[in-house]
Formats: sequence, structure tokens, C-alpha cells
Amino acid sequence: MNISVQPYRANDIACGWNDEVMVLGYDGRYMQGISDGAQWNQIPSGHLYAAATLGETTYAGGELGAFYGLSDDGVDAIHRGFRPPGDFTQPQYSSLWVNGTETKAVLTYDSDTSLGNAEGWQQVPARVSEGVGSAFRFEHTEIWGIDQPEFAIAADRLYRWEHDQADGPRWVDAGLEHPESPYYEEIVDISGTSRNEVWVATYASLFRYDGEGWREVSPDLVEAQTNDIGALRFDADGDLLVVDSEQVYELEVSEDGWSPTAIYESPCEKPSAIGRDDDGALLVAGRGLCIARRTNGTWSTYPLPESVSAPAGSTIELERSWEFVKQPGSRPMMLTTGVGLFELRDDGTLKREFVGNTIEAEYLPTHNAVWVLTEYGVVAKYY
Repeated sequence: MNISVQPYRANDIACGWNDEVMVLGYDGRYMQGISDGAQWNQIPSGHLYAAATLGETTYAGGELGAFYGLSDDGVDAIHRGFRPPGDFTQPQYSSLWVNGTETKAVLTYDSDTSLGNAEGWQQVPARVSEGVGSAFRFEHTEIWGIDQPEFAIAADRLYRWEHDQADGPRWVDAGLEHPESPYYEEIVDISGTSRNEVWVATYASLFRYDGEGWREVSPDLVEAQTNDIGALRFDADGDLLVVDSEQVYELEVSEDGWSPTAIYESPCEKPSAIGRDDDGALLVAGRGLCIARRTNGTWSTYPLPESVSAPAGSTIELERSWEFVKQPGSRPMMLTTGVGLFELRDDGTLKREFVGNTIEAEYLPTHNAVWVLTEYGVVAKYY
């Protein structure tokens, strides 16, 4: 039998709603039937990868969350609401940020930033001020801001987001200077409670932003080249939590300054995430997927499920723990890691909610959902 169609690579074959063979291909192409004269049709959505039929509709999925229903009535685009931006194949996402009112979102990937709101997504190329250099990239990024993005850690440097520019927003150097420290460029984390209270951690020190400028505040608290800082985070009470390779610090922060209120031994090697659950217990995670919780003055660690293994093809540190994220109501905290999203259950065990490299997460109380960033897109859990 000769099939008189143009040669396109087939990604999937399924039984279509009309009991004919359906072939999915690249560039949104699909073909119904394999008889002589069968032709490719096209959906403007990028590649289509998988199809399944239910009743009188065949559902086809593809890149960037594309999802369609095909039937005798035609093609229906089902992917509505939130969709990752971009018209490109498999971008490497690196950061997700959502503002406090859940009306704006930012995604960074490869060398660009996309700003999202109710009207859709706007792709913003990386513009940098003179002297910052053209090699500004977003492979390892964290964005901080309240109502709009304010600062970003990218390529081991700190940048400030300038919104009101005639030629569009751009990143500029944030002016964080610490020439005496050999670890200055190793910026690891950022957290804040307002535009006048932002803290940044390098491996060797802490810096505080008061709305006008940065100053180093921790030469006596953390010894350079000895205790590598791994993470910092403000808790719900406004206290600052800091963890390094040896100790965990609780700092009381006020307009007049800061002071440590408690110091504990660090339970994990090379910690990279810190937080506090709704019961007030400290949470720390680090290298080797060490995950620990402090209650009644004692640290306890969570054993990894036997099924946990490193997924093939991931390009980011598989044993890295990224950040803790809240869930609605009394549900336990979750942790994003290089091998999946874990729920820290009350019985001291872990439940893996999602498999793969989960980089960042945002709890959205208004939408009653948690968004989780992976290398290749955003997944959401609605409650």
C-alpha cells in the first residue's frame, strides 16, 4: 500500500474517535487514517507527543502544556488559563516568582524573562546596564519581590530590576560590594519582608538592604572560609533563619538592627534550604537529601522512600534540596529537590508527590493551589 503523504516524523499512534488510526507528528501535525490519499493536518502548537481517545473525542498533548480535543466538531483547544510562555522547544526553566496578590508571575529560562498577568505573557529579553556585560544568563536564578520583582540572583551576582525604562525593563547591578571577601561573588540566597528589609547571603557573609543601599552585617556571626552559609529565610513572625555548614541561627530583626536569639548545631551537610512549619518547628535540608525537623530541642531526620532514584537526563544537581513550601490548611510542608517534590508527613515519613527535578514552588492561597517549577515547565496542584 502506498501512502501519498509528505514524510513527517511520527511521535505517537492511537485509535482515533472515528475508529481510524491517528498519527501525531512534529509541528502540530496529525493524520487521520493511513489509506491512500491521507493528508497531514496542522494545529499551530508545536510538536504533538501523545494521544488517547475517550468516547467521541481524541485528546492530544504536546509542548508547553498544549492540550487539544479532536472530534467530528473540529479541534478544541483545552489548555486555558495558565500556560508557560514562549514559542520554543523545551526551554530550561530556572525560577518562578508570584507576587503577594497573585496577579503577576515571572518565569526565567535560559537567557530571558517572561512577565505574566491576566492579559497574558510578555517576553522580556535580558537587558542589562552598561558595565554589567552581555553574558548575563538565568541558568541558576532566584527572584525576590513583593508586588513586583525587585532583585535577582543570577550567575552568582545580584541584580536589581528597573521597571520604568523608556526602552523596557532591564536588570542592573545591585551595588553589592564586598571586595575583602574572596567569596563575594558566591551569592546563595535572598529573602525579605519589605522593600526596605531585604537580606542576601553569600557563602561567607550576610548583607542587609534598607531601601537605599547594602551593608554587611555579619562579620562576627559567620567566620569567612569556615562556615559556608547555605540558605536564609524569614519566617511568618518576621524572624530570620540562617543555616551554614555547622550551625542554624535564629535572628530577631528590627529597625535598630538584629541579634541572634538561638543557635543550634546544623543537622545536614551543605544545607541549602531552611524554613519553619505551622507548628513552629525548624526545617533544614541539605546534601544527600538530608531532611531534618527540630522539635522539643531535638533534630530528627526523614528516611528516604526506597523507591527514590535519580531521574535520567536531568541537568541540575540531583541531590540538591531547593526550598520548603506550605500547603493549605493543616497539610504538612513540602520540599522541592532534584529528585522530586516531597511531602513531610506527620508520622516522620516522606511521600513523593512529583517525580523529577523540582526547582521552586509557590503556595497561592487565593487560588488554593501550589505551583511547582520543573526544568521544563510548571505543574500545579489544586486543593
